[in-house]
Amino acid sequence: MTPHTRPGPLAVLSWGLYLACAWTWCIGMYFPTLLLRDFGMWGWIIFAVPNVIGAAAVGFVFTSPEASRAFIEKHRAATTWFGIITIAFHGYWIAWLTAALPIPNASGAILWAGLALAPLVVLSRWLSPRLLALGVGLISATALLLALRADWQSIPLAPATQPHTQLLWLAPAVAFGFALCPPMDLTLQRARVSLPGRYGAAAFAVGFGVFFLGMIALSALYARPVLAGASVAALPLAALVVHLLAQVLFTIGMHTRELRRRGPRTVRTAAGALVLAAIIGAIAARTPDLPGPLFGGLSTGEIGYRAILSVYGLALPAYVWIIAIPRRPPLDTRKAVRVWIAACAIATPCYWMGFVAAEYFYLVPGLLVLMLARLIPCRAEPAPAGL
Repeated sequence: MTPHTRPGPLAVLSWGLYLACAWTWCIGMYFPTLLLRDFGMWGWIIFAVPNVIGAAAVGFVFTSPEASRAFIEKHRAATTWFGIITIAFHGYWIAWLTAALPIPNASGAILWAGLALAPLVVLSRWLSPRLLALGVGLISATALLLALRADWQSIPLAPATQPHTQLLWLAPAVAFGFALCPPMDLTLQRARVSLPGRYGAAAFAVGFGVFFLGMIALSALYARPVLAGASVAALPLAALVVHLLAQVLFTIGMHTRELRRRGPRTVRTAAGALVLAAIIGAIAARTPDLPGPLFGGLSTGEIGYRAILSVYGLALPAYVWIIAIPRRPPLDTRKAVRVWIAACAIATPCYWMGFVAAEYFYLVPGLLVLMLARLIPCRAEPAPAGL
């Protein structure tokens, strides 16, 4: 699409569907399940609202393709590692989920569906991302319709394991992550680069306000049989498994497509990270639970999931907050990176206590450390005056 081409409504809608599928990760497809278990529907709400708003905001904060390109180039290393970590996260999640999902017959269905859908990653190199997104989106829409027809929403949720007052401490940390992580995602930036001005903003609004919202509504539906360990009819189960894996493979494929622009070495690094994370996930699924209050009574696999998730709640949004958001006077990047590393190191124990040990109040001082780190002077030294 040239700068002088005006995209029509179909282009806006197709890029919006691409955005929804590219952002439907192992976070949006599973973290709501954990929040529903811990807090009931309010947990899903504090996940959904900042997620939709934060991701949609990328289309409005970056007002042109040029602004998006400039951001990607300036933060080339950070956006590259975002993609690598995201690919690895999906390897861990699928390996863990295959062994740990409590729904009967789900593991075998995941394995066979994964083998059937694996060509998606290969095809992502040549086929149009929007065409692939259309296929993946139709799969997810089918899963949503079957979940509604199967009346999964009528399965009662068990009482919340955490008091709702804990959401007061969790919500700001969740909002911080979802507000600042999306600009680091190269797949989202690809859509912004491809659409000029208000058309890009419209695609982001539709993509997240309509299509992605439907995706995480599906997460709220299938969380009920997952949490109840209920038997699921063969057709809805098959549709659910195909939805999960199609979205995972689409995400891996789109991130691989973007990382390929960074060179073959980057792709090899991502592939190695994927394999290593999958091995760790499989081991975690078979490792006995760790005793003691520091582990919050969680399974070893869930501890690993939450530890990787904290990268998106702590390290990556802190990078955007401390380094990527422009400052005046100009920033000395090396100084800012040192501040970022120090702030993350100080905040990490607080985030562990909050996200793993379920002592959510500790998230407040952790988040405060990150917020205040931006006030530390990191001005670039003025160039010496010429003789």
